Amino acid sequence: MHEAGDVGGGHASRPVRTCVGCRGKAPKPELLRVVAAGTLVVPDESARMPGRGAYVHRDPQCLDLAERRRALGRALRVTEALDLRAVRDTIGVAVSPAVESGDASHSAGAALGMSTVSSPSEGRSSSDEPSMSMQR
Repeated sequence: MHEAGDVGGGHASRPVRTCVGCRGKAPKPELLRVVAAGTLVVPDESARMPGRGAYVHRDPQCLDLAERRRALGRALRVTEALDLRAVRDTIGVAVSPAVESGDASHSAGAALGMSTVSSPSEGRSSSDEPSMSMQR
C-alpha cells in the first residue's frame, strides 16, 4: 500500500486525489480514475469519460482494500455488487480468460455507448475523441 506522505514536494500546484483503497493522497497522474457503467467498473485512463469517478493506485493491494471496504461503491454511488474485472486487467491482477481476450473492454465501451480502440500509449480510448498526449 501507499503512505500518505508529502504530496506537494514543490511550489508548483498539481491536482491531488485520494485513493479509495488506502486513502493515501497522491498527484492525480499517479492514480487510475475509474467510472461505473451500471455495475461494471471501467478504467478511465484519459480521465475523459462521463460520470462520477473514483481514484485508486495502480496497486492490487489498494484495489483489494477498496473492494473489501466497499469504498468504490460508495465513491461511485452504486449500491449493487460491482464488476471490477476490467480494472483488475488494467492494473495487472490475474483475471478470467474472458477478460483477457478483451470481452470486458468491449462490454465497457458498449455500456457507455462508446466504441473502443486500443492504443499502445494511452490504453483504451474513445474513437470519437481526438488523440492527444497529456503531458504535464
